[in-house]
Amino acid sequence: MIETDDVVAITQNVFSTMIQMDAYPISMDACGEPEMEMVGCIQIVGEWCGTVLLKTSVALASTAGSRMFGIDENDVADVERQDSLAELTNMIGGNIKSIVPGPSNLSLPTITKGNDFHVRNFGSIPISETAFQCDEHVFRVVILEKDDTTSLSV
Repeated sequence: MIETDDVVAITQNVFSTMIQMDAYPISMDACGEPEMEMVGCIQIVGEWCGTVLLKTSVALASTAGSRMFGIDENDVADVERQDSLAELTNMIGGNIKSIVPGPSNLSLPTITKGNDFHVRNFGSIPISETAFQCDEHVFRVVILEKDDTTSLSV
């Protein structure tokens, strides 16, 4: 199954490769909640069904956009923030997909931006949540798994 060490290794590799930044795991207590948040979400469907969430601040999405697209951080617009977060989410999700039972498919990423909101994937339970520090930025990777013991009634 998905181990914390796997999530750490995948996330560190993706951040290092995609945006040339080092990400280090930290305790959840040190993580907190950013005032303005962006969440990348991607679904894995097949033999194993679940969701990968990348929860970060707008500031980290700006830094990622700057590094990914080679533009000054002050010139990063929402579209670059969304694109860079979508690509990071896609890469982490794709690597998670490679370690769960297959065959399976990966959805396109979805990006949400705002503050004081909650993401809920009905019929799923959290199986992993790992906090990271990347320069002055803090972010989390959350893995949800489809829970066959729950059902939705209409």
